[in-house]
Amino acid sequence: MRQRTRLILNALLNVSARVTAMATQFVIVPFAIGAIGRNQYGIWVIAGQIFAYTRLLDMGLRSAVARYVAGGTAKQESGELNSYVNTAAGYYSVAGMVIAVLTVVLCNSFPTWFDIPQEYHTQVRLMVLITGLTLACGLSQNAYSAVLAGLQRYDVIAGTNMLASIVRMILILWLLRACGVGDGLILLAVASGGTYLVGALVRTVAALRLCEHVQFRPWQVDRTKLRPILEFGLNSVVYMMSVHVGLQMAQIVVGALISPEKAADLNVAGTFLLAIHSFVVAFGISGRVVASRYDGENNDRMLRHLLLRSTRYTSFFTFAGVAILALYADVLFKLWVGANYTGVAGELALASLVQTCRLLTCGYALFWLMLPAYNVVNGMGLHRVPAAVALAGAVVSVVLVIVLASAHDATIVRVAWGIALPMVPIWGVIIPWYCCRQTQQPIGCFVWEGVVGPLLAVLPAAIIGLLWNERVSVDAWMPLAFRLAVCGTILLATGWFFVLKSDDRTGMIQTCRRAQNRILGK
Repeated sequence: MRQRTRLILNALLNVSARVTAMATQFVIVPFAIGAIGRNQYGIWVIAGQIFAYTRLLDMGLRSAVARYVAGGTAKQESGELNSYVNTAAGYYSVAGMVIAVLTVVLCNSFPTWFDIPQEYHTQVRLMVLITGLTLACGLSQNAYSAVLAGLQRYDVIAGTNMLASIVRMILILWLLRACGVGDGLILLAVASGGTYLVGALVRTVAALRLCEHVQFRPWQVDRTKLRPILEFGLNSVVYMMSVHVGLQMAQIVVGALISPEKAADLNVAGTFLLAIHSFVVAFGISGRVVASRYDGENNDRMLRHLLLRSTRYTSFFTFAGVAILALYADVLFKLWVGANYTGVAGELALASLVQTCRLLTCGYALFWLMLPAYNVVNGMGLHRVPAAVALAGAVVSVVLVIVLASAHDATIVRVAWGIALPMVPIWGVIIPWYCCRQTQQPIGCFVWEGVVGPLLAVLPAAIIGLLWNERVSVDAWMPLAFRLAVCGTILLATGWFFVLKSDDRTGMIQTCRRAQNRILGK
């Protein structure tokens, strides 16, 4: 399969998996809030954000192993692949044991840290225990999932993720409905943890079957291999985690200093934002592996070409997502969770959700725009500086969140300012300058080719949507879907000319024709 076709296919598969995950989440959230209440759902959110920090123990080894697999394939150096993969698997096994120990400690302290009522203590402790132990048991599969990424077999990764998301949603809806809500937190943990473990097992088996150089030997750790993959992986995970640290820590801080209910509100406010984030990350993540291949071939021209092309595509989706949230955030939240926010207090809380979402979007949009450029320098192994800068921004964000949440009249809108402000200088100035310098790409050309064209493509649909909103308001799903479909059609038409260059349009047409001929047997 041609590299361009593989890149487009992998992007579509990743996007499909993320869209499926977010679609199921949109079904789960209002149902779960209605079933167990905002307070208990806030407890579930806080626990989830705490366990999200266990990704720091991941140390980014997945991206590191994927890079070594991709680079080894390009250079036809397959002798050491087994050693790299199983060294990473051995590290993950130890990290899983650490998480298990921390889980036991956390399950005893969690209820008192967040001032949870006495009647929920047993349920909360079991929920924390189940969540942490299932995460610890499935952690070692990350090494074998990285093999699939290095082989660019995102069909397997995306397929298992989509199936796990759908099964998880079905289990949660069925368990909460059939077994009652008295043990709702435990049921959420069982459904989420069980589907995670099954998906991990399937990916491990698939990786061992598809890569003949890899055997399951996690006890064979080569210390000489551990250091380089840790150095590469740590910078990757620090960068990717830094954008979420502010939002994740804010939910924990709000739960501790204000209330679990407000933590649930902050989580709901970020749901549409994280949906776009997942879409953008899924669309661009395969570019990292391609950059590793080009770097292994010392092909600087294709690296710069990949930088401009991936930035152009990602910018288009970023501006489209920002326009949707700017125009329709209030309608989306009202239709989605409005039934859970009734009365005067509920309406005020719903209005704060909309303000928080729009404010966070401004900061996250800068990260999305720069993600393709970072993926290129990450694939080249030149991502230490971006990781350090992003970490510094995350520390500043956490400090601001704590200060703002500690105020007497603290609100989630004010907390959102602490999350968004540090993002502006980092992903608006420092990261683009560094990435362009490392790839020897003029920053003026980068902005013009990668950002301006997609912005022009989105403007017509955004203006039409704004004028449409001024004339006719939306108060139901069907009119909203129709309006989004019309604006989306306009987006596709303008994107075809402003985003897809002539060679991209020609290549896409040829790819579609070849696929059609294969289907027809020609």
